[in-house]
Amino acid sequence: MKVYHGCGSRFLGLCLWTAVALTVGCLHCDEDFSTKFAFYRHHLSLKSWWVGDIPVSRSLLNDWPKDTMEKLRFTFPPEITLSKLHHIAADVYKKLDKLYERKMYHPGFFPKVLRSIFQEQIKMLRVAIIESKLACEHHCGIYTYDTIACQTCNSSQSACFGYNCESSDEWEKAVKGLFNEINKFPVPFSLNITRKNDRTQDHSHLHLVELEKLRLKHLFPKRNIW
Repeated sequence: MKVYHGCGSRFLGLCLWTAVALTVGCLHCDEDFSTKFAFYRHHLSLKSWWVGDIPVSRSLLNDWPKDTMEKLRFTFPPEITLSKLHHIAADVYKKLDKLYERKMYHPGFFPKVLRSIFQEQIKMLRVAIIESKLACEHHCGIYTYDTIACQTCNSSQSACFGYNCESSDEWEKAVKGLFNEINKFPVPFSLNITRKNDRTQDHSHLHLVELEKLRLKHLFPKRNIW
């Protein structure tokens, strides 16, 4: 991990925590985000006739990544493909650049437009994240695709089980692959039964695996595709 100059050994932990804390928000993962938003913050002073608009606008820009994560409100860690991220980021920069073309605005107008651009960004991100997951399900069987984790900006892989199989053989192969993946996962500790010996332990594990197979057989019955 890169350590920034000025972080002495006494304050290294604080500096690293600050660096991690700032790395949130999907748009923040775009490579041009830091440069673009540094420019936007630096050129705020002459954008409104009313001086009160400046601190409000600066706060909006500073909190952009954090507020993005709060407004997305997904129940799962949001991930987005790199191409969709760059497309949305370019659209946001284009709108902000156009806003900054004029030198001065009437009181209240500048922060109002900033909020509008922010809200449009939230809608685009939500659609892109959901569309990626839906598109994944159009494949047959387990499918993985490269994504960027919005909370950490780390590269990752998302996976799903697709139903778009063209034949019964493909469908059976897909379900078999799903069972094989399930068998790779350890049995959750919370589901373990009190065990008296190794034989009981083995039977408990097998019993849970069979239950999971029966459940999936009910969810994914054999399909005859003509």
